[in-house]
Amino acid sequence: MIKASDLEQSILKYLQSSTGKYVKSYKIEASFLISGKDVREVINTLRRNGEPIASSTKGYFYTEDPQDILNTITHLRSRQQGIESAIEGLNISLASLTHK
Repeated sequence: MIKASDLEQSILKYLQSSTGKYVKSYKIEASFLISGKDVREVINTLRRNGEPIASSTKGYFYTEDPQDILNTITHLRSRQQGIESAIEGLNISLASLTHK
């Protein structure tokens, strides 16, 4: 089994070598024999470490274009807002269930 830091470095190199190309999660999964959840965790860690990994519906990609990063940030913020809305809805459900 590859240590997490080795896996992160391997996936980073994979994305860097695919510059200008989108890489779907399933391609990373197959190449490294990991799950989609693992891919998301590694991408998240790399981003937190400052690696410019952007994404779109077409896949992940390594970029040096600020607009790609801004587009990814916008997409992540919209997902964050959707998650916050879901939490609010669940809190309403919880309140109604606990007051029965």
